[in-house]
Order: sequence, then C-alpha cells, then structure tokens
Amino acid sequence: MRQRWELTPAQSRLLVSTSRFILPAGDRGAGKTSSVLWKIYFHMMKYPNARVLIGRRTIPSLMRTVIKDWYADIIPSRLVVKRRDSNPMGCTLKNGAELFFVPLDDEKLVGDLMSGSFSIIFIDQAKDDFLTRKEFDDLDGCLRTPDTLHHFVMACNPHGHSWIHNDFVDPRTRKEDHEYIYFPYEQNKMNLPAQTRQAWEKKSATWKKFNLQGSWDEYAGLVWPQFDPNINVIPRGPLPPHMRKYRAIDHGYSGYTCCLWGALMPNGVLIVYKEMYDLGLMVTQITDRILEMSGDEKYVMTVIDPSTRARTRERYHQRYSIAQEYAEYGVPVIPANSDKNVGINRVAEMLTPVKGLENIWTGENTSPRLMFMDNCKKTIEDIQTYQHVAAFMDARGELHMREDTRRGRDHGCDATRYLTMALPRSVVRVEEEEEDTNVYRYPRIGRYGTRRKAFTWQAV
Repeated sequence: MRQRWELTPAQSRLLVSTSRFILPAGDRGAGKTSSVLWKIYFHMMKYPNARVLIGRRTIPSLMRTVIKDWYADIIPSRLVVKRRDSNPMGCTLKNGAELFFVPLDDEKLVGDLMSGSFSIIFIDQAKDDFLTRKEFDDLDGCLRTPDTLHHFVMACNPHGHSWIHNDFVDPRTRKEDHEYIYFPYEQNKMNLPAQTRQAWEKKSATWKKFNLQGSWDEYAGLVWPQFDPNINVIPRGPLPPHMRKYRAIDHGYSGYTCCLWGALMPNGVLIVYKEMYDLGLMVTQITDRILEMSGDEKYVMTVIDPSTRARTRERYHQRYSIAQEYAEYGVPVIPANSDKNVGINRVAEMLTPVKGLENIWTGENTSPRLMFMDNCKKTIEDIQTYQHVAAFMDARGELHMREDTRRGRDHGCDATRYLTMALPRSVVRVEEEEEDTNVYRYPRIGRYGTRRKAFTWQAV
C-alpha cells in the first residue's frame, strides 16, 4: 500500500518549476529525491517522446535509493512495458517515454549515453568531488530532445562553497536560469515514519548539525572550520603604510598556478591582498603576470613550492630547475616550508580571532591574524571547500577523520600555508619610549629552538 504524503511548500515549488537548471538541496529526510521522481513521472506522462537519465555515483547506491523508490512509490507497474531487473538501466512506459538509470562511476556507459539526447537529467546526491563543472556542462549538452521542456536537476545536501554553491546558491555569483530550492527537514517530518523521527531525535548534536540543520557555510570534515567570511574577509582597499610584503607561489606543472601577495602589519596581522590564479601557463607567462601585478612593490621574500628545486629540465647540456627559471625571468624565489600538518595548524591559529588585538577595519578589540581581501575569490573558495577525505560519523554521531588525506582544489590553500610559514616566529613591539614607533624587534630563534640576540627592522 502506497504511503499518503502531503506536499510541502518546497516540493510544490519544485513540481511547478520551469527552470532549466534546478537545485533542490536541504536537510536529510526533507523529501528532495521523492519530489524530483514525481516531477519526472509527470513529465514522462505528459511527453511520450521524453527520455530521462537518472544518475548516482554507484550501482549499489542507485539500487537502494532511487530505483527502489521509483518502482515502489512512484510508477504504477501497469504503465511499465519494459524493465531490466538484472541490469537496471531503466524502463520504458506504454506511451513510449524512456528512463535510464546510470552509475556515474561507469565511464564507458556514461560516455555511450552522452551521444544521446534527453529531456531531463537528474543527478542524485551531486557533489563537486565526482561531478565537476566541466562534466556538468557536457551533460547539459545532452538536453536536446525536441518538443519537451528541458530540466537539469541536481539534489544534494549542503556541502560547502563548491562550484554548485557558487552557481546556484550565492546571490552574488548565481547564474541565469539556475533555481535553488531549499528543503528544510521541519516541513517534511510529518511524512516520515514515527520510528524514524524518534530515532533521529535521539542522535547527537553533531549528527543533527550536519544532517538536520544543513548549512552551506559549515559541513563535516572541513580542514579549516575556523574560517568565517564575516570575520576573515575584508573589503578591497588601500593598505596601511609601513607593511612588510611577501609573495607565495604554488606552481602547477600542468594545472593551476597560484601566487598570493601578503602584507604583514606591525601588530602581526597578515593581509592577503592580491592573487593570481591561472591554468596551464608557462614559467615565462607566470613571471610576466607576477611582475605586472607587483608593480614597484618591494618584498621581504618570495617563497615557492620546494618541489620546484628539482633539476628536471635540461638546457645546453646542463640540468636546471623551475626555481632557477623563475629567478632568470625576474622573480627570485626561495623554497617554502612545506610541512603540511604544521602549516595547516599555523593557518588555523591565525584564522582564529584573538582578544586584545585591534582590528583596524572594524575598530573592535578582537581580530584574527589572517585576513583576505574580497578580490582573492578563488583562494577564499579553496579554503571554504578544503576537506578531509575520510571524514565520517560513527553510530553515536561522533565525527572522525584522517588528517593525512584531503580533497578539493588546494592551490590557494597551499600558497596560504607557504605564506604563513614564511612569517617571523613572533613580533614584539619596542618599548613605547622609543622615539621611532616604526621600529620593531624580532627575536631570533636558533637552529634548535634556542633564543638568540634580537634584531630590529626599520619600516620604510
């Protein structure tokens, strides 16, 4: 017997939506997948020439979720004339409409279907780690069935500031004809079995936070959950005078290259005020961009990924490194401290607000020691999506993760680590009776952590 359920406002909005791209996203148990399947059913009944593709990451996940719900709760068996249980690639209805179930990890099958045309493509539990923007654009090219409405629907739970968030959710970067529909758990819990509701209410606060109170700003496994765009991002503007400036480069051999410009304030606050983030550039092009963006600024140092020291290239029968090539084209570099765990900890500490530290932008007496100007968009996006791969919750709802595995685009994150690790260990202000208030003392640290005689620098 089919369960009777009531439409929520979000489900009603989805069923009548005519947008080409739709993102139903929200909490667990909010009815996202069921609503999309009902929309597909009405579409197939209306258009006899409809061709629908439903995808999820693997066949087991398709079998226990979408396929099960489709045949148990949505489509009446009397309307199906063809169904392949042994290889569940879809079914055909009596009116001729076709439906295909596709595991997205089967590259050959996906490639074969890409040559076809569809009227609806539905990706369940879409995430940026297995559905890139390029793959999204390629699938969009398959929406070309004539004489039907076309929809590309992706259902998911909030999972950080990925390209999905930027294209659908963020009002500043949302693209045209991209509709975001939020599905809250509270609206749909009356449609869930009583046993399920009671079991979820007994879950831990951590489990509820990530499953029933979904937020795009916070999700399980973030490497830097301390990052808060309301605190760590400031408007672009002129820098205060007397600041020491640094550059950090994460070189990409065939991928992205990221260069960050940082300015260290006398009170120890680092401002990342400029970024270069480009794909597939040669060293000559990279150095030209860096020199152009640097202008006549002077820098304490420019640090780079230490792997660039390897002499992997040959010229005039002599081997040389990428770091040497940077220096030859006008950007002298030194190897950065690439200790990942230490660097991640340093960034986390600097992102955390410190009481008693003046924030010159807000005038408050609390400030983080690491801030980004809002023109560093790609680096900010990298930090907000940098995630531990093996983050999971146990039966008690406790969060666990492996610290040595991470996923996400990390070029801006690596450059940020290099930049923070290049800073002095500490900044100690000279006594107030000093005549020149622009003089600061940096304690020297010996090779084995012993304190050596301090030295001073003069701000110019």
